[in-house]
Amino acid sequence: MKEKLQREKILLQELNDIVTYMHEEIYFNFGYPKEENICLEKIDDLWYVYYVERGKKVRIKEYETLYSACINVIDRLAFSNESSEKLKEEFNNKIRRK
Repeated sequence: MKEKLQREKILLQELNDIVTYMHEEIYFNFGYPKEENICLEKIDDLWYVYYVERGKKVRIKEYETLYSACINVIDRLAFSNESSEKLKEEFNNKIRRK
């Protein structure tokens, strides 16, 4: 369990670094809905990625792993398929080194 929490901490930190690098204004947050943001939230043992529009969660995706949810966040925030692939590669390289 401790190992899983450590792994999740690493994934969240690396995702945060990627998101910060991608945008001067952050359109992403962890754990709570914020208007016009992509959100990543853990409920029970599942991870959810969604967009908040007019106070409602929309385009909700459910994942069993944090890694898959992180990849979805990167895809949603990237400006193109090319930048998405490059950022996912960078994300994967960073987490492999840890």
